[in-house]
Amino acid sequence: MTSEQHQVLTMLAEGRVTEDEAFRLYIPLDAHPEGFGDGDRQQQLRRILHEVAEGTLAPEQAMADAEATETHARHVRIRVQSRRGEQVNVRLPLGLVNQVASWLPGRHVRVNNTLISVDELLDLIRRAGVGQIIEVDSDRGDRVTLTLE
Repeated sequence: MTSEQHQVLTMLAEGRVTEDEAFRLYIPLDAHPEGFGDGDRQQQLRRILHEVAEGTLAPEQAMADAEATETHARHVRIRVQSRRGEQVNVRLPLGLVNQVASWLPGRHVRVNNTLISVDELLDLIRRAGVGQIIEVDSDRGDRVTLTLE
């Protein structure tokens, strides 16, 4: 991230620009502005800008999150292999996963007999790099993998 982008985030945090103004100022300063044609990347940046504007995310952390939108995954692949040979293979845009998960506040999922909040799982997905992030094996021999692409 450039110092100019950091300045945009600081101006947003200080209330000197709106979220929409920050979005319009930020994109031309990006190393790959054409990437913002992708709805997932736009949605991720808008989420970051909203959190900065609300004061729940500091500009420095926003910088790290914004850089992650440039280098991290854009899709989530969910694979389910049952012990009976049935297979499910679903690839979803990360933006859709974020949207659907936002409808589930306070919910938890069980991963290897550990309850994880949906918010924690989303945070893991947002910050993780490309590759497999979760593998769950059931007692019955079923396997679920979550991979970022």
